[in-house]
Amino acid sequence: MVGMRKLSSYLAYAPLMVSFALLLTLAAGCDDGSKKGARCGDGALNGEEACDGVALNEQTCLSRGYSGGVLACGADCRFDESGCISTCGDGVLDTGEVCDGDQLGGKTCADAGVPGPGSLACGADCTWDTSGCLSECGNGSVEAGEACDDGDTTSGDGCAADCSVEQGWSCAGQPSVCSTTCGDGLIGAPAEVCDGVFFGGDSCEARGFYTGVLTCAEDCTVIQETQCRSFCGDGVADTAFGEACDGADFAGDSCIERGFYTGNLVCSGDCMNIDAGACASFCGDGILDAVNGEECDGAALDGETCETLGFHGGQLACASNCYFDRAACLATGRCGDGVAQTAYGEACDGADLDGETCLTLGYHGGNLTCNLACQRNLLSCEAAGRCGDGVVQTAAGETCDGANLNGTTCQTLGFGTGTVTCTSTCTLDSSACTFATEVTAGYFHSCALDNLGAAMCWGWNGGGQLGDNSTTNRLAPVAAVMPAGRTFSRIAAGYVHTCALADNGTAWCWGGNGAGQLGDNTTTNRSVPTAAVMPANRTFTAISASYFHTCALADNGTAWCWGSNGSGRLGDNTTTNRSVPTAVIMPPARTFTRISAGYNRTCAIGDNGAAWCWGNNEYGGIGNNATTDRLYFTAVVMPSGRTFTRIAVLQDSSCAVADNGTAWCWGGNDYGQLGDNTNTQRNTPVAVVMPSGRTFTDVTGDYLHACALDNLNEAWCWGMNHSQAGSLGDGTFTSKRVPSAVVMPVGKTFSRMDVGQVHTCAIDQQGAVWCWGYNEQYGALGDGTLTNRSVPTRNAGF
Repeated sequence: MVGMRKLSSYLAYAPLMVSFALLLTLAAGCDDGSKKGARCGDGALNGEEACDGVALNEQTCLSRGYSGGVLACGADCRFDESGCISTCGDGVLDTGEVCDGDQLGGKTCADAGVPGPGSLACGADCTWDTSGCLSECGNGSVEAGEACDDGDTTSGDGCAADCSVEQGWSCAGQPSVCSTTCGDGLIGAPAEVCDGVFFGGDSCEARGFYTGVLTCAEDCTVIQETQCRSFCGDGVADTAFGEACDGADFAGDSCIERGFYTGNLVCSGDCMNIDAGACASFCGDGILDAVNGEECDGAALDGETCETLGFHGGQLACASNCYFDRAACLATGRCGDGVAQTAYGEACDGADLDGETCLTLGYHGGNLTCNLACQRNLLSCEAAGRCGDGVVQTAAGETCDGANLNGTTCQTLGFGTGTVTCTSTCTLDSSACTFATEVTAGYFHSCALDNLGAAMCWGWNGGGQLGDNSTTNRLAPVAAVMPAGRTFSRIAAGYVHTCALADNGTAWCWGGNGAGQLGDNTTTNRSVPTAAVMPANRTFTAISASYFHTCALADNGTAWCWGSNGSGRLGDNTTTNRSVPTAVIMPPARTFTRISAGYNRTCAIGDNGAAWCWGNNEYGGIGNNATTDRLYFTAVVMPSGRTFTRIAVLQDSSCAVADNGTAWCWGGNDYGQLGDNTNTQRNTPVAVVMPSGRTFTDVTGDYLHACALDNLNEAWCWGMNHSQAGSLGDGTFTSKRVPSAVVMPVGKTFSRMDVGQVHTCAIDQQGAVWCWGYNEQYGALGDGTLTNRSVPTRNAGF
């Protein structure tokens, strides 16, 4: 392959050689035959010329040891052998080859420049292969694998024992000559001690300084400490570096600072410790040193005590600073120190009145002062008066004083019964006053429940319906005899009987019982509350009483009625009287939320807001657009798009409040009791003419008139207005066919209201009871008189 490359090379040069020979020939043709001026390039061999032009002195590539090719003559008249071809790899040592195969020409490793032992070989390119020769460090010759060789194996002269260049040195030549290079960042020892910022591990800290940096001289032979800072012995206490002191500098410390009075501190040799052994006399040595300002020292108190210092007592002590510790003395204090020490009998001290003033001491004014004995001077306070002196000083905010109530009673405060008392701050305590929470009006009697759950009744008591264990009529409220351990939450008055619900959901009734309306499974009159026979596993949540029958709602929304069943008013699909609560036949899948028992009819509101009635329907009071009596529930024809929230049954008619606050009535209308501004009987609900800007929240009715409460808690009534009693409460005796405003007590509103036969009662926002209408025969208004009232009149007991 090598031979082919050389032949190709020859062929590439052949044209050139031919052209050159032609030029020489032409040049020779121009020779005029003169021999003068022989020179190289004239085509003739002259003197020392090896060739000239084509005159090759009979030499060829072969004669010169090549295997072929074209020999030429250079411009310098020397042979140009570049056109000759040698054949490397033919095992023949040709001219230009140092070796060929195993033909080494008798040469060794030393001849190839590697003096060490080993085997010299010939490479594929006919040059020496010295890989089998071993170099020898220290022979002064840089051989393969060596960076230097200075002729010895001693380190520290730049060329290490392994013929590698040492750090900080550079080497060149055969043998190697090494020298350091200052500025290369490498320390060439021993000539260099540093180089730039490299100090061979040396530093200011290593030289005893606390901080700073070393610097290196320009020739790398000197390390300079000029930038090192602070060291023990420089006379400056460098606390940042842990020195406690340095020479005479103790960083502000001194014998005096340490509590001694005299002496000097001594600094240790390493600047880390201070010796205070030379300091003398200090607070705490137990020796009183008054010269240096000590009041005391330890137990040495110079004969002083808390008492000698003017205090009330305590244990005088000496503080760590050798001044008196008066803390225990101060705790006892002294008169005149401006601090009132009540534990030592001082009521005050100077301007310190112990937080008291004439006002805090219960007086209404004045200027409290302190006398020299540290006691209060009350003369100015007493002149202003105080709560507890028995005089009601209204200008000072007293409403009472002791037993002096200034004429106030529970009734004058707007409450019912009870006793007003006076508090220790001279204000009235009305907590023992009772007030009404429920009120009900019957035929000629009325009842109310107070805030304690007790029943009070007044008026006619012919059947024992007042529940006071008598049949005596009462012009003012009298307490009903309460069942042991029970309170009442609801109450309802009928014609000659009364019923109530107890706190445990049971029913109790009293009064006339001719039709079994008391529900105790008898027809015996009762003058005290008597338990009705309850349905099994049921409690009652609402109750309503009328002329001779009673109805209630149970906890599961079912209705139960008892007493007279004329016209089917009990709703059990019979006309049989019942002396115990009997289940009303309920509309399918419905429960009741409201119930009202009337003269001879009963109505209820279902859980869907629809109304249902049963019993007498002679005047269309059931509201089903018929006049036939019904023995069980019958749906009232509801106003379009409306539901009912309240319902009341009168004698021949019924009324309800709709979900939008409007009132609707149906049935008999002889006295305008339907409120539609007519006297026309209505067999289905008709809209009541509403007062302008008002809506109704509740409705009640009995006999021939109805009343309602509006959204402002004011009362309106319509229907028959008794010609002598004024049962509508509007100050007139004229019947009204539309709602007429009740004359409200000044500053009062009503929260509850109930209509009786020809009278009405209501509760105001404070729990006081107000009644109006017929009163002359039995005292049904409870105001202590038999006088009829055409406007609301305050009840005597509430």
